[in-house]
Amino acid sequence: MLHIFRAAAAHLSSSSSLHLSRRLLSTAARSAATVTLFSVEEYLVATSGLTAAQALGASKKLSHLKSPTKPDAMVGLFLGVSLSHADLAAVVAADPLLLCARVHNVARRFHSLRYRVGLWDAEIARFLLAGGAMGLRRCDIAPRLEFWIRFTGSFDKLLPALKGNNKMLMSDLDRVGREAEHRAAPGVRTKCL
Repeated sequence: MLHIFRAAAAHLSSSSSLHLSRRLLSTAARSAATVTLFSVEEYLVATSGLTAAQALGASKKLSHLKSPTKPDAMVGLFLGVSLSHADLAAVVAADPLLLCARVHNVARRFHSLRYRVGLWDAEIARFLLAGGAMGLRRCDIAPRLEFWIRFTGSFDKLLPALKGNNKMLMSDLDRVGREAEHRAAPGVRTKCL
C-alpha cells in the first residue's frame, strides 16, 4: 500500500498535492504499524475456551483465518443452541473447522434439526457433543439423523452409537438399507440401484 502512495507522490508536482501525499503516506505508515495480527491460538483460548494445548493443535487447521469475523458468528450461533462455554470448547476441539463453516448454512441446518427432526436446543447441544458437529458442518444431516433415530429406536439410544462412530451420519443411506436387507434375508439377492 505504501508503494502506491509513494508512486502517486512522485507523479504529483504541485506543492499542495505533494503536502497531501506526504500526509497520506504518514497516515498509511501509522495505520500499518498499529494493525494487530489476528492470532488464531489466542482467539481459541479467549473466545472458545480451549486450553493452550488444544488451541495449538486446532490452530494448525485454522491457520488460514485472518480475522475473527467468521468464527465470532459461529460461536454466537452455537451459544444460541444452549452450548455452555465448556461444551463449546469440546465441540471446537473435536472439529475446529466448524468455526470456518458458512454461518447461514449451519443456521439452516439447526432449523432443520429443530423443525424437521424435532430436536430441542438442549438435544442439539447433546448431539453436537456426541460428535454430530462434523456432519453438521458438511451437509444437512436431518434426513440421516431421522433414519438413525428410527433405526436405533430413539434419539437417546443414537447418541452412544454416534460417540463411537460419528461418520455414520455421513454414510450412504441407500447402501446401508441394501446391506440391512441383505443381512435380513441372506439367501435373497437384492437388486442394487
